[in-house]
Amino acid sequence: MADNDPDFPVTGPPWNPPGPAVPPGGYQVPPPGYRMPPPQLQRQAPGTGYGHGGPADPSDPAYSGPAPTRQEISDSALTHFLGLLGILGPILMYALKGSTSRWVKANASESLNFHISMIFWSLGWVMVSMLAACGLGAITHGFGFLLIFVLMFVPLLVSVTFSVLAGIAANKGEFYRYPLTIRMIKG
Repeated sequence: MADNDPDFPVTGPPWNPPGPAVPPGGYQVPPPGYRMPPPQLQRQAPGTGYGHGGPADPSDPAYSGPAPTRQEISDSALTHFLGLLGILGPILMYALKGSTSRWVKANASESLNFHISMIFWSLGWVMVSMLAACGLGAITHGFGFLLIFVLMFVPLLVSVTFSVLAGIAANKGEFYRYPLTIRMIKG
């Protein structure tokens, strides 16, 4: 911050003038000429400041526990990528590796919850699509059926996209929290 900054004019000397000593403790009036720093210089580092954000979520392994080993990272990435083949992959990883590694169990339960949720979302999507197809099919002479048939692949695309993103994050050693997930199984 320069002395000739027009946004922050100096109203007095930039030093503390000699005077009586201030008693320790309590609020002290700033000396004449004191200027507040500009707002961009007042920012604090994330996670610092007054108060706290509350306790960390104990079910999220990203906030607690030791760092995962390379084997745990590989197993958790495999869990998410096996979700591309269906719900059986996360179930197997949860059953086989869940008892040996808290990290893999948390990732397997997250993947399993997502894929169970996607089954529910897909069933709802199919029902809505069928109703829309009946209405659009009657109005558009069959074109509505084609449109709805294409739209029925949206849940599959969503599932593949988020499974790949989760697998990539897990391979970096990060915990991925799937969106659109109903969390029924605790990790």
